[in-house]
Amino acid sequence: MALHDPPDETLVERAVNGDKDAFGLLAERYFRMISVLAYQKTSNRADAEDIVQEALVRAFRALADLRDPRKFAPWIYNITLKLCIDWSRRRERRGSP
Repeated sequence: MALHDPPDETLVERAVNGDKDAFGLLAERYFRMISVLAYQKTSNRADAEDIVQEALVRAFRALADLRDPRKFAPWIYNITLKLCIDWSRRRERRGSP
């Protein structure tokens, strides 16, 4: 984050109030972090991309429910991690390696 970039809590508040560009900035800020996580958990680029996309959609839809906007980073990380766990469970049920 550059020195002049608004903090997460400012972007969250702006996004909750309808500023889609603010959410876009949050997504850009944390895209690499959640992409790395998803790829580490899946070892599959396509599955990781799907998980990242779903994590961003879920975060956008639930943004107003985020209790502490300063904790956006661990919140989106947790959303992504839970999606990875769900992906792993579905894979185990299918019997995939």
